Amino acid sequence: MNWSLKQIILDLWSMPIARIVFPEKLPEGNFDVTAHIPVDNHELLTQILREAVEKQFGLRVDREQRTQRVYMLSVPGNPSSKLQPAIGEERVMSGGGQGSIIGTAQTMEDIARALEGLLNVPVVDETGLKGKYNYSALTKLPAAEAPFDLAHQLGLELTEAERPIQMLVVRKVQ
Repeated sequence: MNWSLKQIILDLWSMPIARIVFPEKLPEGNFDVTAHIPVDNHELLTQILREAVEKQFGLRVDREQRTQRVYMLSVPGNPSSKLQPAIGEERVMSGGGQGSIIGTAQTMEDIARALEGLLNVPVVDETGLKGKYNYSALTKLPAAEAPFDLAHQLGLELTEAERPIQMLVVRKVQ
């Protein structure tokens, strides 16, 4: 596969890009990644690959609590008809595009991550809603306003705040 270093880090550390602090200069371009490591233990394989990436590119990757600008996801009233509890064993699915989000059998944390992807700013779930939900929303508002309208359509609200959250910090080492 041919990936950028940022994509490799996103995948290996399973962290949304809005929660990663990258150094100013990372190696540019795409890298061919081919690996055949006969390891049944997925956690061990992931750790081996992380260590190899850090060594190959002269990086140190750490998880740190940092106070960041975030958006808090809350329920100001009742959820709308566009946000419904999932029933039974529905297949987990999510997606979206320009001005839309859709999902089945998603937790509020999953919905927060979908909105985070649109905002490119961490979104913290403070709804208190448990379980899984089906949702869909569509907006024609400009990209900067779209996430707020989509949340509103689901009966949710995004409020800007400063909060300590876990971030992935990538540093170049000498």
